[in-house]
Formats: sequence, C-alpha cells, structure tokens
Amino acid sequence: MTRHYGLLSPALKTQRRAMARAALDMLAASTQAREDAAAFLKRVADIDIAACPHCPRGRWLTIELLRPVRSANGHAGANCRGPP
Repeated sequence: MTRHYGLLSPALKTQRRAMARAALDMLAASTQAREDAAAFLKRVADIDIAACPHCPRGRWLTIELLRPVRSANGHAGANCRGPP
C-alpha cells in the first residue's frame, strides 16, 4: 500500500521524498550517482547482461517486442482474478 498511498505515491512522490530527506537531514540525491542497471551490474558483479549466457562472445539483440496475447474477455494470459 505504501507504493500507492504513502510516501512513494505517484502524485506527490517528488515533493514527499524531498520532505523526507529534509526531515532526516540527508543530502539531495546526486545525479552523478545514478547509473543504468547494465552499468551497475557490470561495475558491482562484473556481469554483462548483453552477453549471451551460452557463449560469452555473442550479444543479445532485441529483434521484436511481442504484444501480450489477450483472451476473449480482454485479460492477458489465463482467466485469473486478482484479490477481491
């Protein structure tokens, strides 16, 4: 519930994070510290996520993005219900 209604709710996420940082006397987030997931995994665990898992020489390339298959009632996948 925190994600939707609390500190990280999408509507006021930026303002509430700034207020929380001020309340905790934290420095503002550094834009230099941000990096993408591929660079982080390469730096921390020496994992190249673009390398083929079968032969480390090959590279993964996105050829096509497939849309989810919709059933007759408009839901993706099986006819599952979420929580009531």
